[in-house]
Amino acid sequence: MNEPDLNGINQLESGVLVQTYICILAMINYGTPEEKQRAKKKLVELEPLIAMHVNRNAFRYAISSLDWQAEEVKLLNGF
Repeated sequence: MNEPDLNGINQLESGVLVQTYICILAMINYGTPEEKQRAKKKLVELEPLIAMHVNRNAFRYAISSLDWQAEEVKLLNGF
């Protein structure tokens, strides 16, 4: 298994990306129709950026370290 890895960004920058990702997913799941549409557009921009800098194991490590609940993990099912 590969170690959690960040490429080209530091931990603070990765945290901002992940928090932004979580907020966008929340907007898609719970927002108004306008917010959902705006969030889907942002998600298309953000996903490749995250994938370029943060590997899957970094997400898995964050999930276990932060003790996220099943619902929160389900929102991150793309990773």
